[in-house]
Amino acid sequence: MNIIVNKNISKRAFAIMTLGGILIGIFLIYTATEGFIKVNILKNCKKEIAEINDSRIVEANERSSERSSWRRQIKYNYSVDGIQHNGKDMIWWGLLFNSDKNLQIGDKIDIYYNINNPSQSKIYHISYVTILVGICFIVVPSLLLKQRIKEE
Repeated sequence: MNIIVNKNISKRAFAIMTLGGILIGIFLIYTATEGFIKVNILKNCKKEIAEINDSRIVEANERSSERSSWRRQIKYNYSVDGIQHNGKDMIWWGLLFNSDKNLQIGDKIDIYYNINNPSQSKIYHISYVTILVGICFIVVPSLLLKQRIKEE
């Protein structure tokens, strides 16, 4: 498979761009699987079922940008060892893929909580699309690097 690589880019710049792409890919994969990793691998969190008590679209201003984006804010209740806790998390993936349109008050969702501080929790979600994009950010720069080394 021949990939066209701009030969005017210096080796150092090319290496930095390749490493940057790979790091972005690793970050995307971690972000998409954070709950799974914390619950099943690190074992510092546990998965629990929570009940939604508020669900609304809110404006989420980005610090690094003058633009704002819209996200769904979910508030939920869950119980750990008989003690009730309240949690709140923002989700963006549902708006992006229109998969959260049916989330309503009273619905059950999976969350994970910190076993050392059960009042800390997040929505448990695995985004397969984000994993796929992350894999692309790893594979494409790796193939380009391989092609560049082969040409030299």
